[in-house]
Amino acid sequence: ISAANRQDWGLPATGGALITRVDGGPARDGGIQAGDFALEFNCRPVVDDSDLVEMVTATAPGTSVPVKVYLYRGRKLATFNVKVGELDLTQEENPTPSPQNGLRNQRSRAPLPAEAKATGFGLTLSDVDANTAQLVGLPAGRSGALVTAVDQNNIAPWLPRNVDQNNIAPWLPRGDLPDVILAVNGKMVTSRDQAVAAIEAIPAGGSALVLIWREAGEEVVILTKK
Repeated sequence: ISAANRQDWGLPATGGALITRVDGGPARDGGIQAGDFALEFNCRPVVDDSDLVEMVTATAPGTSVPVKVYLYRGRKLATFNVKVGELDLTQEENPTPSPQNGLRNQRSRAPLPAEAKATGFGLTLSDVDANTAQLVGLPAGRSGALVTAVDQNNIAPWLPRNVDQNNIAPWLPRGDLPDVILAVNGKMVTSRDQAVAAIEAIPAGGSALVLIWREAGEEVVILTKK
């Protein structure tokens, strides 16, 4: 995370790890969400994401530890008690297919949603209709902006390093389910127009935390405007 982003987001000058996804289990049970920044684990400062992983794996399963986080969604510090779970290596190597996997073949035959709108940011977005919400497994009452296309010429500037162009999944017949943007910089969006306005409000060179719905779960990616 760059120094400029740390300053903009109210983070300490160094250290910490961005939590990009929480799929249930101890972290979610403890109250941690995607987009939170882990600052301390069991009263020890977190240097970076690798440091956090090492501390978690070195902790005996069943141990409850305090985890201090910065809640970007609320711009405040909080401490959660998290019970460390058992790591299932078999599950990690051979994950159970998502409940949406059986719908993948339907996606390639599905029509492109109407009224898609380019953001000028390398993405084209559309409103999420009922059929699409069911296809991607969006929970009842949730909405956002469907990523209908990704400009391959524009995508590289804002992708995290070492991540290929599949980081944001558009509504294209590639065999994957598309992403849905749920929030930009901690502000929930419920429509294409809200998402477009939030993205285009980001100044050139600025970055945003974008919360997306992907594969039956919430995930955070960092977008930096060229």
